[in-house]
Amino acid sequence: MQSLRLPGAMTPADFLAQYWQKKALMMPAALPEAVSPFTPEELEVLCGDSEIESRLVWSDEGQWHLRPGPFTSGDFARLDGLPWTVLLQDIEKHFPELQAYMKPFDFLPRWRIEDLMISYATPGGGVGPHLDNYDVFLVQLSGHRRWRGDTRGRPSEVTDHAGLRQVEDFRASEEWDVTRGDVLYLPPGLPHWGTASAGESPCLTLSVGLRAPGADEILRAAADILASGPGTMARYTDPDLGVAESVPGLISRASVGRARALLERSSRLDNQELAICFGRLVTEPKPWLTSEPREQVVAAKELHARAEAGIGIKRHPFSLMAWHQADGALDFFVDGDHMKLPDHLLQLVLSFCADDGTLTGAEVATWLEDSLATEVLLHFLSLGKLIFEDE
Repeated sequence: MQSLRLPGAMTPADFLAQYWQKKALMMPAALPEAVSPFTPEELEVLCGDSEIESRLVWSDEGQWHLRPGPFTSGDFARLDGLPWTVLLQDIEKHFPELQAYMKPFDFLPRWRIEDLMISYATPGGGVGPHLDNYDVFLVQLSGHRRWRGDTRGRPSEVTDHAGLRQVEDFRASEEWDVTRGDVLYLPPGLPHWGTASAGESPCLTLSVGLRAPGADEILRAAADILASGPGTMARYTDPDLGVAESVPGLISRASVGRARALLERSSRLDNQELAICFGRLVTEPKPWLTSEPREQVVAAKELHARAEAGIGIKRHPFSLMAWHQADGALDFFVDGDHMKLPDHLLQLVLSFCADDGTLTGAEVATWLEDSLATEVLLHFLSLGKLIFEDE
């Protein structure tokens, strides 16, 4: 997949400085070669797969409805005459070749890209006026869609009616008509509403969603790190306890202050601890998208034989990998787990964190000359986080 064609002479650095998490940007013909890998009929068939997360949204007399999949052809037939849309989540994990659609956005940290979602909508179809708490790039793969945005600021009224984060007082202040190859960027919290237009081509849209962990998630991850530390946590103390605090049932202001001080002292993570906490969090997979361990552990002899036969190794499509390096320490994160590695294995880590996540047979053979690299490869192959190219 080609690079993203930004408007005019804009560079990725310009985009990040002027638009990223600030305001929307319409990019006409930004990905002119982008086409849908599926027909509407193929998408409807995929919606019947229980392993693929799908949702069906329709409106009927002003009322919005949402149903999770899987679906049958009869489910769509019953909506004849009504505007509807079907959305398939994490599609690149089920069809790894679609990870090529992430390549145009490689000016962003790889761990920030959550997933690719494909939607097919009949004329008038959409999910209503809503907002997302993360950035999104909307790539039009086929047909036409009209997007409207409310740039007045984050709305106060957001309801979760039917599982849709819809905006009650939506007022469009901007409009964008998109056609095949156009890309629309929307920052977090911007209310928007996309509606499929009638035309000869079906309305198919690819959403590139970004991962944005909440403070609550980071706090829970930090608590797990702190609780797993050596020794016991400090306990509440009150050497300055006063007689006035003995009123029956009273929790004094002083006791609350002591509790706050205890929490602040106990919750401090140094940069290395926070990096481990954050790395584990942002590589945590969805429960229904986890790779399974192999039935038999991969032996070094088998790995050598496959490498000599030219068979490479690649990252499992479901596996999420990231790394952090500071003060001579290399931290490798795989599906929420953490491993410390020596710096000389950074290139190995980079290979599996890359877009294609692949090592050729010749590259594997070279790494097998390193005993620690061999252990790492065997470990993740046996866990199913890495797989052979021919699998």
